[in-house]
Order: sequence, then structure tokens, then C-alpha cells
Amino acid sequence: MSFLSKWKEYRHELNEDKINMGSGGYKGDFDSLEDAISRVDRLLKSLTKELAKDKDANYKPQVLELQRLYKRSFIEFKIKLDQFKRKNTWLS
Repeated sequence: MSFLSKWKEYRHELNEDKINMGSGGYKGDFDSLEDAISRVDRLLKSLTKELAKDKDANYKPQVLELQRLYKRSFIEFKIKLDQFKRKNTWLS
């Protein structure tokens, strides 16, 4: 058995219970999820900014609620997803 094949076998055994991110793996799914999250991130920031600018109506309570939601839930979700990805995935 060549050194390269032993190395591949060792890496596979080491990462047996982790999600494969290599070619044919789930990298595309994770990339799509991260793209969607970044779009939602931009839209939330934009919506908050536009509501705060509106002088005809007083949306300050709604803006504050959106900002709290963003800070407590959305940022926490992004961090947890990054931690999950770091802990549970590997490149083949």
C-alpha cells in the first residue's frame, strides 16, 4: 500500500463521523445556505435603516425590536452555524 493511499485511509478514519465537504459532498449546500444568510443579513440592515429614515411615521419601536431580533437571534445563528461547520465538516 502506497504512502498516499495510507494517508487517505487515515484521514477517512479520522473524519469518519464528519460531513464531507469535498467534491461530491455537501459544500454546495453549505455555500447556498451561507449565501442566503448573507442576503437576509443585508435585507435586515437595509430594512432597519429605511424604517429609521422614514419621517412620516414613527417606527422607532419597531426598528428597535428588529435590531434586538437581529442581535439576539440572527447573529447568534450565524455564529452557531460557523461553529457547527468547523466542528462537523471536513474536506476530502
